[in-house]
Amino acid sequence: MNEKFYTLSKEKQDTIINAGFKVFSDNSYKKSPVQQIANEANISKSLLFYYFKDKKELYLFLWNKCAQITYSILDKYKVEDEPFFDALERGLKVKMDMLRKYPKLGNFAIRAYYEKDETVASSIQKLYHKKLEEHSNRIINNLKPEEFKEGLDLKMMYQEIYYASEGYLYEKMKNGKIDPDEIEEEYHKLILFWKGVYQR
Repeated sequence: MNEKFYTLSKEKQDTIINAGFKVFSDNSYKKSPVQQIANEANISKSLLFYYFKDKKELYLFLWNKCAQITYSILDKYKVEDEPFFDALERGLKVKMDMLRKYPKLGNFAIRAYYEKDETVASSIQKLYHKKLEEHSNRIINNLKPEEFKEGLDLKMMYQEIYYASEGYLYEKMKNGKIDPDEIEEEYHKLILFWKGVYQR
């Protein structure tokens, strides 16, 4: 990325970033026209390519920006410091509030995670799993055995909940319905179920 992007005013940077989130959240990577992003940002396509050498670089920049915003919000609310199921509840609320505030960012993140185009898919997964490993390790290391049923494999429990969560979100994305209120209500019920199964 051309570092001159950061010499733009914060307002102009945000305009370009939000234009990217909007167009990429509405379409697959392949079907998202760069010209449309430039139009949304009220700049020329050539100027957009001056800041980002190609479509892939812009897409991965937006993915990193999305991760940065998400984890900074989670860190701000110190979600990982709470008991596990309280952390799930707080994390759910924080993420859904973020989805309500930045709907295009949230939709972009979900669509990008499930993107199949090999131009970007492997890079997205590599970046995602790096962040996920850091986040998961902190959570697993904070788990307190006395809060859970005796003899429970806590790492396996965490993985099971993660995979179930991923499957739930995939179904929502596949059905084209990302409704923060609905997700918050349904996922809250899942958390209550897990508490009944795993908590001491």
